[in-house]
Amino acid sequence: MGKEAMYELRNADILISGMHGLGVEIAKNLILSGVKSVIVHDCNNVDYKDLSLQYYFSESDIGQNRAEVAKEKLSELNNNVNMTYSSSNIDEDFLQKHKVNVFVLTDGDINNQVKIGDYCHEHGIKFVNANTKGLFG
Repeated sequence: MGKEAMYELRNADILISGMHGLGVEIAKNLILSGVKSVIVHDCNNVDYKDLSLQYYFSESDIGQNRAEVAKEKLSELNNNVNMTYSSSNIDEDFLQKHKVNVFVLTDGDINNQVKIGDYCHEHGIKFVNANTKGLFG
């Protein structure tokens, strides 16, 4: 990466929605790279299924919000990254409240993909839509 790309990375405010295996892995890599801030988002609670999808959740986390648990554990990776979490529904108020320049959506349904993608494009926010299916992604 060049000097300009590293500068952009270090000044990136990123929101990652979906704290299943893919979302947590993306968050981990971005946090380790030293971005400015990361907001992890998920409306759901940890359940038994989540324990087989990733290594950040444990049995003691069952019943707690995925984003809250992920934030607690991921924030230990890099103290220089400002970490927050949200469990609110994603609507226009949510998107206006969280000022980010990159939005990563994982595990979103098609309606959310379109709605969030349109909002991001209208407001100059870089949008990444990622999902996995099956054993090999």
